Amino acid sequence: MFSKLMPFGRRSQPAQGAEGLVYVCQADQGPMQGATEGAVIRIPDRHPPWIVVNHDPGSVIVAKWPGRLWRVQIVDAATPMDQRAFGGAPLPHARYTRAVAVKVVREEDASQLFGPGGKAILPVLDAASNLVRSRAELLASARHADAADACDRLWRAWMQEQGVPSDAFPKSLDGVLLLSTYGSPINDGLSVLHSVVFDRAKELDGDAATISDDEDIWLAPPWDAASTALTDAALALGAPSWANSADREILTQAWKTVYA
Repeated sequence: MFSKLMPFGRRSQPAQGAEGLVYVCQADQGPMQGATEGAVIRIPDRHPPWIVVNHDPGSVIVAKWPGRLWRVQIVDAATPMDQRAFGGAPLPHARYTRAVAVKVVREEDASQLFGPGGKAILPVLDAASNLVRSRAELLASARHADAADACDRLWRAWMQEQGVPSDAFPKSLDGVLLLSTYGSPINDGLSVLHSVVFDRAKELDGDAATISDDEDIWLAPPWDAASTALTDAALALGAPSWANSADREILTQAWKTVYA
């Protein structure tokens, strides 16, 4: 469906007792599903599936949306011996720790997973969750003619600030969800949004919602263009500092046409 590569710059493992973040999607049936503030949650054994405690919001992989974000304290971390038979412990610079037991400190605002402007992305995710074919068609037809160029400019402004070489990605970044090694201007937000549209399209149109070959599967019209229009809006609303006012208007044209 889309490439999702997450090798970012990392730091050393935290000590036992350190705090971190655990994201629990709504459909997750794991031990954290019933989390409440103050609870100590422990897995039955010292082997997978562990509780994955992320060191910062940018390291959280949001496999499904919606979900809840919990700040936890590591009570019992999985040891190198625990993990030896399962591929070994994370590298010392990994941005997560596998835990056997955690204490739930409090619930956090899940919008922070999508960067400082994450709150502005939530209405776009909600719209994607409730998208219908008629609105998908409107989004597809309402995308501004210059949106592809505006999208590329926003990405490149963000890349420059991150110190990404200007020639690292010579092709247009229109429609890109995540850059290997570097991420995106709104962390996992574009990938999550595309996934929500993908699932919604499959729910409504079944197999007719997608096109596939021997190697990949992607959205069929109008869902593909609707997804692109929504990701345009998510970029402009969630990462406005990387675009000028004209480009923000271009990128939100379809969004405002259908949802204003």
